[in-house]
Amino acid sequence: MAVTFGVTILGLAIGGSVASRLVSDTRSDSKVGPCSESWNHLAPKFASFPGIFDKLEEEEEFSELRYDFEPKEECHFGASVGVHAFIAVQLNDALHEASGHVAVADIGSGTGFLLALFKSYVKVGIDVVGVETDPKALAEARALQAVGVLPDECKLLDENGLTFTYEKKFAVINVGFASTELPEHFKELTADDATILMPICNKPFKPLSGGQSCAARYTLFKKVRGSWQTAQEVGPDVSFFFVENNA
Repeated sequence: MAVTFGVTILGLAIGGSVASRLVSDTRSDSKVGPCSESWNHLAPKFASFPGIFDKLEEEEEFSELRYDFEPKEECHFGASVGVHAFIAVQLNDALHEASGHVAVADIGSGTGFLLALFKSYVKVGIDVVGVETDPKALAEARALQAVGVLPDECKLLDENGLTFTYEKKFAVINVGFASTELPEHFKELTADDATILMPICNKPFKPLSGGQSCAARYTLFKKVRGSWQTAQEVGPDVSFFFVENNA
């Protein structure tokens, strides 16, 4: 399932080198595709969060790495730069600290940028797993893997995000769809110490786009030594693709 974002992408006047990369890619081989505007624009709702600009300045690990993952046809195969930077900030520590016989995952991995980013953050031996069911998104990710843009070590699973299984427990999971609560299946997939970032639909439930999306907020779930901690809302209001949790 490709990640579908209903976040309104707005232009933002930003000074310095960040602006030059977000508003217009100045590299000589720059190509403007059908998704370039939404892919590169930073929405003010994300720009206001601490750490976003620091993350965007990580030229090698973020901005330059991200360049080749811009979707070729369907823009919802990848999020905006603001969303990606926000996810990277929220999961940065958990990804760097993951250790042992564990894996990390992006559910709704699209063209695979977050997989490549996660791979650059985790220790050697930590599996990086993408779960995606859209055949076109998978085709783009596999094409990038074939030419070495997406690391060969990243595993691409053509499976349902709510039912997939894996041989290792997960220390970090990013979820690319919203639901009314954290699915029990995700909890069962986690290691004793784990972090999950997922958009949770607001209460009362507010359907959008004919019920395909909901008004939601990013929520961080943490498990410490086998015990789940109090969930924390960490993100701005967003409109997110909604998946019914039937668990």
